[in-house]
Amino acid sequence: MRIRETVRKMFVYRTRNQEYQVLTPKIIHIFVSCILPSWWVVFFLLICYTAYDHSVIKLNHEYAKLHHQYEDLLLEKRKALITQQDFLLQVNSQSDQDWVELTLMKVLGLFPEEQIKVLFTETN
Repeated sequence: MRIRETVRKMFVYRTRNQEYQVLTPKIIHIFVSCILPSWWVVFFLLICYTAYDHSVIKLNHEYAKLHHQYEDLLLEKRKALITQQDFLLQVNSQSDQDWVELTLMKVLGLFPEEQIKVLFTETN
């Protein structure tokens, strides 16, 4: 009987000595007879929802991290393909003397004697 009175007080409010019942007695009876004795089911469902929500947040975080790694790998792949094409052009052009001279100038910094090499350095 004490639980029933406590539940009834939860769903009733008073104003100026007048009592207004928010829920009908039938709904209060259903709450007291069905939901209150099976509080553990409601608690279990709340725990399940919390675990589900946590796993969804974790899944979204992992997806964002993997998507970022995927974008980085695509960028790295593009750079590698550009480098590969450059190397293929160099290998295919080894018989051309002008190309060999240009490659030596670009990679090793070697210049013919008739050209002047200018270096720009930053002074700190």
